[in-house]
Amino acid sequence: MIKAIKTLYKGVIFRLKELNRLFTNKSIINGASYFPEYADRRKTKAIIFFDQFKNILKYGDVNDFYYLYGFDIRGLRDEKEYVDYAKFRARREDLMHRSNNSQVAILRDKFYFSIVSEALGFRSPRTIAVITNDSVYLFNSKQTISLTEFVQNHNIDSYVKLIDGECANGVFEVRINEGIISIDGESSSIDMFRKQITGGSFLVQEKIYQHELLNRLHPQSSNTIRLITKYNSNTDSVIVLPSFFRVGTGDMRVDNWAAGGLALGISTESGRLGEWGYYKPGYGLKTKIHPDTGIVFKDYEIPYFAEAKDLVIRYHMHFKNVHSIGWDVAITPDGPCIIEGNDNWEISVVQVTNHGMRKEFEQYM
Repeated sequence: MIKAIKTLYKGVIFRLKELNRLFTNKSIINGASYFPEYADRRKTKAIIFFDQFKNILKYGDVNDFYYLYGFDIRGLRDEKEYVDYAKFRARREDLMHRSNNSQVAILRDKFYFSIVSEALGFRSPRTIAVITNDSVYLFNSKQTISLTEFVQNHNIDSYVKLIDGECANGVFEVRINEGIISIDGESSSIDMFRKQITGGSFLVQEKIYQHELLNRLHPQSSNTIRLITKYNSNTDSVIVLPSFFRVGTGDMRVDNWAAGGLALGISTESGRLGEWGYYKPGYGLKTKIHPDTGIVFKDYEIPYFAEAKDLVIRYHMHFKNVHSIGWDVAITPDGPCIIEGNDNWEISVVQVTNHGMRKEFEQYM
């Protein structure tokens, strides 16, 4: 009873906060449409406000993907076919609590994930070291040295990642050659490197070089597939749900949507890209061609896609206690390489790049 009261109280407080956001954040009502071609069918500000008000009452939050889903255009999309993120999150957490979810800890910790991947024989970036403050643990030699000694005596071309970071937070490219450091392509120093890694533990992994076809899309960033898999305990098998592809833009070294990259639908049958690339709100709207390389997205074929699907299906069979996983997969010149797995796989981006996931949600979750 007390737990139910606390839950109700938290729900009321959160809704009040979201209502305050609705009344004070003008961009929620004045957002740019992702579908300007239907400007004559654009809803009025009053209707948009009422739509968001209803969403808060029903789900507890403002729908931050309202414009991406095209809900601001009358008759374009059926809102009933889409799953609100708050509902997805609640269902995912409920499923986790019902099962032994200890395996989720492996997915959320890049250090653990790299160890398990190597032990199981699944291809992933080679781990060079773990850095905590001024201490560097070397994987190959199994010894601990200082950061200064590491920089002076090791030549690496790598990505350094905050072990428990998400959405590209704490990820940067580091190259060390004869004691000379560059970070994200810019000349740096050991003091700047030390400052960059203060306040957490970081994994140093060998840089993955991508297939030429992905390099053509945007050579500055590692462009990856987010493949969504779901384990079915009734059949002891794994299926692939609608997925998406990410590509960086501008001077980005990462492809993450949250950092300004583009998200695109990808056919789970052919591995061909959809027509549109979508920006996260605040970075742009949508585009049919890459803004830097000029490559047309529609039907652009991603190599080794069948092999990538097979790889994540086989890997998920080792994580049967995790209901569904979003796998980030890089494509190298000789095949797929798993970067990481995510139990929180962002259903909202899947719906933006594919379609409303209500049917799949009710069937599988």
